[in-house]
Amino acid sequence: MVDFAQQRLADNKNACRFIDRKILARELELVDTTWFGYRFMSPWQRSQHFEKCYAEARKKALALRIGTASAETKKSYSVCWTSQNRELTKLWKARQRADELCLPYEIVLDKAFEITELAGRKNICLPEQLIPDWHKDGQEKLKTFWAEKMYDDIDEKRWVAFGGMRGDAGAPFRQEHFNNLKAQTSVRDYLISERARQHKSFEQFILTYGYKERMLDSKAAKKIIALHPDYNKVIELIEYEKKRWVNDGKPFAAPVTDKETVCTLQGCYGLRHYYDNQADCEACPLQKACKQASEQCEIETCGAVDGADPVTVRKRGKAAERKRRSRRNIAARKDPTQRQRLELIENAANKYGVKKTAF
Repeated sequence: MVDFAQQRLADNKNACRFIDRKILARELELVDTTWFGYRFMSPWQRSQHFEKCYAEARKKALALRIGTASAETKKSYSVCWTSQNRELTKLWKARQRADELCLPYEIVLDKAFEITELAGRKNICLPEQLIPDWHKDGQEKLKTFWAEKMYDDIDEKRWVAFGGMRGDAGAPFRQEHFNNLKAQTSVRDYLISERARQHKSFEQFILTYGYKERMLDSKAAKKIIALHPDYNKVIELIEYEKKRWVNDGKPFAAPVTDKETVCTLQGCYGLRHYYDNQADCEACPLQKACKQASEQCEIETCGAVDGADPVTVRKRGKAAERKRRSRRNIAARKDPTQRQRLELIENAANKYGVKKTAF
C-alpha cells in the first residue's frame, strides 16, 4: 500500500533542496491549469515525467532531421536529480510553462517541436527554448507565431485527450473521491464549458460524465441541462437513457476504487511555506494537513520553521567564495613571489585544460 503523504513529503524535500524558492512559489498557481491527469502528482514527479516526455519528443525531432537510425545513436536527454544545477532549474521552469496549457506533455512537446521547425530554428531546442515565457517581456514575434500555431486547435486536442482519461486516470475526480479541492472543482467547470462549446447530445453527455464516469454532481448537471432551450424535454431524455443503461447492467461504468489506493493530494500540497499569496490555501479542505506537512518539510530541509532556504544559503555561500577568491587573486598579484606562483598554476591549467586555483 502506497503512503501518499510520505511519498509527497520525500518529493517536496527534494524540490526544496534543489529548486529556488521563487520558482516553487508558482506551483500554487498551476493547480487548476495543469493537465487533469497530472494534478495529483507532486511537482517533482511531474518534472521527472516532463523530462522523459521531452527526451522522447526530442528523439522524434532528431529523427526527422537526421533519420531514425542516426537519432537512436544520439545520447538521450537527461538532467541530474541529485544536486542543484542549472539544467534542472531550466527543465523545472519549462515544465511549469507547459502546465499552463492544460495538455498532456506529449502533445505540448510534439506541437512545440513542430512549431520550432516551422520557425526555422537551426538547432534542436532545449526544454527552456520550446515554450515562450509569457511572464517576461521580449520574444514578441516568437510568442505571436507560437500562439497562432498552438492555440488554433487546442480546445479540440484537450477534449480528445480528456476522453482518454478512463479507469484509474479519472479516479480522483469521481464523486466517491471528491473533496471540493480546486483541482477537482475546475474539472466540473471544464465539463460545463466544454458542453457549451460542443454540439453533442445532452443526454449522452450527462449519461457519460454524470453516471458512467461519475464526474458531475447534480448541481453541475443542472447547469449543463440549463444550456438547452427545452429543459423538461432533456430531463425526460436523460431519465430514459439512464433507465435503459441500468437495465443493461450499467455497461462501461467506471470502477469504484478504494480511497487508500487513490492519491487526492493536489500538486501544491505540502509546499505552503513557499507561497506568497495563500488566499486559496485558507479555503482548501486540506489546509490543516497541508500546513503540518509543509512545516515538517521546512524543518527537515531548512532546520526550523521559517528557517533559511537551503538553495538561497548555497547561492550565498558560492557568491561569498567567489569574492574570497577574487580578493586573494588581487592580493597575490601585488606580491611578486605570489604572482609568480599564480602564473605557474594558470599556465599549467591552460596547458592541460584543467581548472586550477592557487588559493
